[in-house]
Amino acid sequence: MTIHEYRITLAGIYGPNNDNPGFFTEVQEVISNIQNSSIIMAGDWNVVQDYEIDTLNYKTKNNVKAHTKLIEIKNSLDLVDVWRANNPDKKRYTWRGPEHKQSRLDYFLISTDFESLVNKSDIDISYRSDHSPVSLSFENFITKKGGGGTWKFNNSLLHDTYYVAEMREKCISDTVNQYNLSNTDTGEETELSVNPHIFWELLKCTIRGKTISYTSYLKKKSKGRI
Repeated sequence: MTIHEYRITLAGIYGPNNDNPGFFTEVQEVISNIQNSSIIMAGDWNVVQDYEIDTLNYKTKNNVKAHTKLIEIKNSLDLVDVWRANNPDKKRYTWRGPEHKQSRLDYFLISTDFESLVNKSDIDISYRSDHSPVSLSFENFITKKGGGGTWKFNNSLLHDTYYVAEMREKCISDTVNQYNLSNTDTGEETELSVNPHIFWELLKCTIRGKTISYTSYLKKKSKGRI
């Protein structure tokens, strides 16, 4: 799908009930082949991300191989579970089963560059269903109106060689290549497939999102949480 000329891969997921990592391998291949820089994936995954806080009254860990593959996909595609990111220790569930079992099987995984644009992520009340609906809303990142303050870049990151390399080699380069009509790297002036002003806003948005995600990672690392 396209929003303000910004290409986004939107995928609905219904994961198998059994331990089937091959399903998620196929999902990863399909998403990767589309080659859009931003991804939104949502649905009933039938696998939790954290057995400690995403399950209740389970005697064993379910779908262990699928769980391992899902975590691999999150890291490979640079995805974040935004509800969990906003509620790191909260125990809420989206599915209720026999023997009072509960688990959080339904969730959104989105590209980290979208994380800073999320207005709200929630688990809603279910109605005549064993699953609870989940919801996610975004700001308008192109024509964004006032409010929420001004984001300030942390200049100390410019001395972080890993961060600088990631921005140059992946974030900026990948965004340029995505909208480069010539698909070549000859050093000549790049011809873009979108309006240059829109491209500049998209690039700033991507850098901002990746930077916020990276600084969040550094904070968690310093606190010994990862």
